Amino acid sequence: MNIKEPNSRLTRWRLKLSEFDFSVVYKQGKCNTNADALSRIEIHNEEVSSIIANPSEKSPSLIANSNTDTVHTDSENPILEVPITDFPLNKYHKQIVLTLVDDIKSRPSVSKPFESHIRTHIQISKNNIEEDVINAIKEYVNPKVKTGILINPPLAIVTDPYSLLRERS
Repeated sequence: MNIKEPNSRLTRWRLKLSEFDFSVVYKQGKCNTNADALSRIEIHNEEVSSIIANPSEKSPSLIANSNTDTVHTDSENPILEVPITDFPLNKYHKQIVLTLVDDIKSRPSVSKPFESHIRTHIQISKNNIEEDVINAIKEYVNPKVKTGILINPPLAIVTDPYSLLRERS
């Protein structure tokens, strides 16, 4: 599509939009967090061909240029937590309800609150919260499917998991 010679559709859109008072605002998209072939730093071939590698000595020019290496963001920003949202549980097609109890009395049960939703009710022991939650997630959560998890009663949110270790010491 050439802007200097617009087709009829572009002309109709331009005429329709000229009726409104608007301003174009740029909204930045999601940042690329995975280093791949498209996001790597460009290597200049003339510089590479002029360098003679000698593994026995370290050249100061090679050390100075070492900051141009590709940095993989998954080692910089690892995702270690489950995102917390204010969305209702019914937004998710796959739902897990974890209920804290003193001792587990029933097995996990599956219900269908709506036609396309699956809700799994699981009891977890207050004495063994961490292990029970990890086992429930390993068994019932598919990483390829968004799953809503609700814990009754709500637990405290720990933003720094290492703070608990420092308090106990």
